[in-house]
Amino acid sequence: MADVVPITTVKKRDPGDLARLQGIQEMAEFLRERPELPLPEDLYGYGDEMHFSHLLWISSDEDLRGKMREIARAMGKAEKDFTSSYFLLRVHFSGNISYSVKAERERVCERRVIGTEKKVERVIKTPAEYEEKEVEKEIIEWDCGPILGK
Repeated sequence: MADVVPITTVKKRDPGDLARLQGIQEMAEFLRERPELPLPEDLYGYGDEMHFSHLLWISSDEDLRGKMREIARAMGKAEKDFTSSYFLLRVHFSGNISYSVKAERERVCERRVIGTEKKVERVIKTPAEYEEKEVEKEIIEWDCGPILGK
């Protein structure tokens, strides 16, 4: 019979682990004091960071913007952040712990074309043949400030 090899090993806690536990406690207290904020439903991390998040989904865009304004007020000092698809309101705690509420960016932010630029793109004619030609691309800016009243 082959020896069983453990997949993971338990390491001793280091000061970073204790800081993360402190951050989780701070986040729990923050949410306990603000019952109007949604509880996180998702956890993701990379490196030594842990992000707890909640995706806000409301069918009406107007109601969604209003709810994000309420959440921004309840959070107090929240950082605004963006990804390719989402607008986030985020609060940071000790130990690289963060809590965020996110919504689809195009539903809460205003998409503005602020110009165009010419770029050379590779256009495929057939799978083995392509040409490069200059095309005009929109320069996009997302404005989420006035919608949230901040």
